[in-house]
Amino acid sequence: QFEAGESRVGVVQYSHDNTQELVAMGDANIDNIGVLKQAVKNLQWIAGGTYTGEALQFTKDNLLRRFTSDKRVAIVITDGRSDTLRDPTPLNSLCDVTPVVSLGIGDIFRNPPNPDHLNDIACLSRPTRPGLSIQRDNYAELLDDTFLQNITSYVC
Repeated sequence: QFEAGESRVGVVQYSHDNTQELVAMGDANIDNIGVLKQAVKNLQWIAGGTYTGEALQFTKDNLLRRFTSDKRVAIVITDGRSDTLRDPTPLNSLCDVTPVVSLGIGDIFRNPPNPDHLNDIACLSRPTRPGLSIQRDNYAELLDDTFLQNITSYVC
């Protein structure tokens, strides 16, 4: 159940250098899941690069610090091709603070996600608190009941 007093949910959208946008339960104008969903729908697409490491650090600093419970998880939905040449922030920025599910989705050109980037994001090389790394071909697969049940089982 996603209600302000019971669950904490937030979304960080990102692209290139310093373009992160955050909407979350608990924001001044977001007091229920319906309003949060509308706020997410209202986010505009941001053209540019993929600075995933920077976005994960932003998430750590600006979203996860709000959620002090030890019962939390980050689900990172990405094309899995971070621009690690221009963004020096490590992809494993969240590994010390929360379990991470990296969810790599192929792009409109059918390019697959980079599995090494997904594994770094999900902390798979860490003996403590390894996450989960998943690849899908397109966003429509995120609505599949079996997929949703598997993610829910891992998160809950």
